[in-house]
Amino acid sequence: IANEYRNLISTIQSNYPNHFKIFDSTPYLCDSETNICNYKKDNKLLYSYGDHISSYIAKLIGTDLNYIVNNERI
Repeated sequence: IANEYRNLISTIQSNYPNHFKIFDSTPYLCDSETNICNYKKDNKLLYSYGDHISSYIAKLIGTDLNYIVNNERI
């Protein structure tokens, strides 16, 4: 399902490049070389309360997402 979703999103982005931008949080949560999503990164927890991202990873994602929102125009 994940690959189908990614392919669909990529297709939509390609067809409508000036309408929206995709922010993919997968690199923050998964290792692209091993294709494994773990519960820890840099010895810090990525999740809290079972299915919510931790404050640590929220800060990393938020910092980059805020930069994009504030500096890039569609």
